[in-house]
Amino acid sequence: MSVLITTANYKVKKTDYSNSEISAVLSKTDFVNRFAKKIILKQTADGIIDYSQFLDFNKPRKKTDFIFLHHTATETAQLKAVANYHMYHRHWKSIAYHYLILKNGKTIRCLKPESTSAHAVGFNSNSVSICFEGNFDVDTISQTQYNSGLKLLFALHTKYPDAKITTHSEHANKTCPGLIFPDEKMEREALDFHFLNLIKK
Repeated sequence: MSVLITTANYKVKKTDYSNSEISAVLSKTDFVNRFAKKIILKQTADGIIDYSQFLDFNKPRKKTDFIFLHHTATETAQLKAVANYHMYHRHWKSIAYHYLILKNGKTIRCLKPESTSAHAVGFNSNSVSICFEGNFDVDTISQTQYNSGLKLLFALHTKYPDAKITTHSEHANKTCPGLIFPDEKMEREALDFHFLNLIKK
C-alpha cells in the first residue's frame, strides 16, 4: 500500500509501506502537526516535559546495562529539529535519545525510559541515553544545564543502579559528548548522591 503524507512544513515521500507501518507513519505526522500547532505538554511532577507519546515507536528493552551521555554537537538544537533529522532524514523509527537537556536547563523526555533507541551502535538494546544541547568540543556547559543533567543522571542511576554511566566516545570513534564536557565530574557527583541517598534510607 502506498501513502502520501503532507504537513504544512514537511513532506514524506511516497513510499511503499506495509499495513503495520502505516500507523507509525501517521503517528509521526501527528507529532509534526502538534509541533506546528505549538501544542505544549505539561511538565511532569519531576519537571520533565514529556513528548514520548509522540516520538516513541520502539519496543521496550529487556535490560539496562548502560546510561549514555551525548551532545548534539551543534550550537543549538531544539526538539523539533532533532526529531525531524532523526526520523525524516536518517529514517530512524524514532528520535534517537531518551532525554534531551536544553541549554536553558529544560529536560525533555523523548522516549520512554524503558524503550530501545538508536543512539549508540551495539548498545541500543541495553542502554538509556541523555543528550545535551550544545557543542562541547568548543563550548562550556552552563551551570543550569549541568544541574539538570546531574539531577536526571542521578534519577536514572537510582532507577537502574547496576547500569554503568558511560559516554558515546568510549564506544565509538567520536568525541561525543564533547572534549570539554565534564562527564567524569557529573558521573562522580551522581554516584555520590546515589550513595548518600542509599545511606539515608
